[in-house]
Amino acid sequence: MNTAICPLCGSQDIRFKGFRLPVPQRWNPDLSMIDSAIRVLQCSNCLLIFPEYIPAKDLKKLYEYVDAEEYFRNSLRVLTRRFYKRLYGWLLTIGFRRGWHVLEVGSGTGIWLKMFVELGAKVVGIEFARNFIDFAVNAQGVDPNLIMEADIETVELPAGEFDLVIAHQILEHLRDPFGVWDKLVNALRPGGFIYVVVPCAEWKVASLIDLYYKVRFKKPLTTHLSPLHPPFHLYEFSGRSLKLMCSRNGVHVISLKQIREAMIEPPLGWAVTLTNFVLNTGIEWELVGMKAIW
Repeated sequence: MNTAICPLCGSQDIRFKGFRLPVPQRWNPDLSMIDSAIRVLQCSNCLLIFPEYIPAKDLKKLYEYVDAEEYFRNSLRVLTRRFYKRLYGWLLTIGFRRGWHVLEVGSGTGIWLKMFVELGAKVVGIEFARNFIDFAVNAQGVDPNLIMEADIETVELPAGEFDLVIAHQILEHLRDPFGVWDKLVNALRPGGFIYVVVPCAEWKVASLIDLYYKVRFKKPLTTHLSPLHPPFHLYEFSGRSLKLMCSRNGVHVISLKQIREAMIEPPLGWAVTLTNFVLNTGIEWELVGMKAIW
């Protein structure tokens, strides 16, 4: 009997998506490890995808032995013209100005910190993995004074402090992304902006891969999430779930759209991106929101 409750909307109408193995599955999953798999669930109300339980008590330990250069390889290699066009597009939309106080959560690559320094912002980053901070400083040349080593789930943030908060590919890694969302919105000044990118629960390619697993291996495997191996995704968000999060905190949705370009090394990345355009689907959601003025 399924007794799971959606951690976002509280619905008990939960369906089983499939098993996620403790190692990368790819096209030929190791079915001998299915006894160690985690059940992946989806809320029928808000469409949030989440694991039956969070496997690690201390999520920070998952990242201690990760090679930062390998972990961020895709992110660094696919910073295409399209990426920067999208970046400057939403900055123009919100009327970004020099001197803004910007908070970036999860500053591992250092890319965003460097860009906002060049744009004249007063920027601070938060990162809990020491090896990621070292990578940003040593490999990317980020000023170490810009990064605070802290866990966003426990650190206190000043209320109404920031003009812009960025959480790019971060919320899906957290034990309680909804509590962190509340904290980030609280840290914004009235009329401040929040920018979020998260995995898309409605990604049609994932559904096709799940169908492939079911037909070929006769097992209910799923490609959604990766709680036990990099990139350690614990949640996937739907457009409906993101709108619910915004409505609860008085955040006006300025833009909410799916990102079709896959941050995966070519030639696979090209194939996935092309498939996304053909199927009219996105691998991630991009949200730009504004905190209510009153």
